[in-house]
Amino acid sequence: MKHSIFIFISFFYSGILFSQNDTVYISGRVSSENSSGKVEPVKNALIHLKLSNGDMFERSSNDSGYYSFKIKTFDGIGELTIATGKNTSFINSKTTGFLANKTSYSLNFSEPKNYVYDFSITKVIVCYSFPTFLFKLNSTEPYWQYSESSKESPEESFNLMATTLKDNPTIIIEIWGHCDSKEKNQEQLSLNRAEYYAQELVKKGIEKARLLTKGYGSKKTLIKDEQIKKAPTTEEKEALRQKNRRVVFRIISWDYVDPNTPKSDKTANKENSEFIED
Repeated sequence: MKHSIFIFISFFYSGILFSQNDTVYISGRVSSENSSGKVEPVKNALIHLKLSNGDMFERSSNDSGYYSFKIKTFDGIGELTIATGKNTSFINSKTTGFLANKTSYSLNFSEPKNYVYDFSITKVIVCYSFPTFLFKLNSTEPYWQYSESSKESPEESFNLMATTLKDNPTIIIEIWGHCDSKEKNQEQLSLNRAEYYAQELVKKGIEKARLLTKGYGSKKTLIKDEQIKKAPTTEEKEALRQKNRRVVFRIISWDYVDPNTPKSDKTANKENSEFIED
C-alpha cells in the first residue's frame, strides 16, 4: 500500500498522470541552499503562469516544495516565472527572506503535453545589502568611476539591482543617503542623494511605495575623519572622503503587495483558456 501511494505521488508531480487528452500539465519543485550549503525544498514560493491571451495564474509551492498547474489546450504560448513573498520559507523552519531570479520558461499550449520545471531561489538575511553607489563632492551627481575590485561597473550593478527588485515584487527597501563631513547642507544633501536613486528606480518600473528614503548627513560616515587625516597624500585623503559620499540600499521586508500580482485563478478568460481545478 505504501509503495502504491509513493508511485501515485511521483506520477502526479512529474506530470506523467493524464486524466484528459486535451490538458497541459505543468509541475516542479522549488528549492534553495540553506546556511550549511544543503539544498532544501521551499514552501510558499509564488509561481506565475502568463498566457499569450493575457490570462495569468498563480500557484504557491506546497509544504513539500511542489507546485502544479493544469491548463486546457489552446492555440497559444505561455511563460512560467517565480517570485517570493513574506511567507516563503524552508519547509522545516520559519526562516524567511528569499530572492527569486529572472529564470523563466516558455511553454506551448497548442497540444497536450507535460512540463516539469524546477526553480532555485536564493536565501538572504533581511539586512541584505545591495551595492553602494558614490557621489561627487557637494552634488547629487553620481560618481560613476569603475572600480577594479568590482565585477560590474556601477551602471551594470544598478541595472542588476533594478532587475532583482522586479523579480522579487514583494521586497521593500530603504535607501540611505550619506555625506562627507566636509560637505555643505549635509542633511538635505544626503536625503537628495537617496531620492535621486529612488527616482531612478521608479524610471525603471519599480513602485515608489517600495522605496523608503532617509538622509543621515555625516552621522554614519564609513571612514572616520581621524583615519582620513592619517592618509599621507591629498589624493589618498580625497579617495577616503569619496567613500563617505554614498548611497546604500537594504531590504527591510517582503511585505509589499504588488497591485500587478496575478489575481485569482477564476479570473481567467474562459473563452480562450481554462484553468482546471485539482
